Amino acid sequence: MTKSMTRFASAIVAVAALIAAPADAAVVGQVHAAVAAKPSPMSRHRVEQVQAALANSGETLPIDGIWGKQTRSALRDYQKQHGLRASGQLNRATLRKLNPPTWKG
Repeated sequence: MTKSMTRFASAIVAVAALIAAPADAAVVGQVHAAVAAKPSPMSRHRVEQVQAALANSGETLPIDGIWGKQTRSALRDYQKQHGLRASGQLNRATLRKLNPPTWKG
């Protein structure tokens, strides 16, 4: 057996052991949360700017740079209050209305 075949076989055995092992509920919950939270195409700094602009307009949310459930909910509320399509996604119309600092709107 070649060296690469041995490595491949070891990897297969490791994966099989992981599959057969009982799942820890906390780990499974973390994985599901990570999968459910879609990664933001914006930098953490830009997300913080949007969150700060939402907070300055009266929305309650953490300014943590994470585009998660609370940010989407606050954005959706903001969109409803300003006559925009309430998608919870930062589209051009919302960005223009929100006008976070250092962004041209």
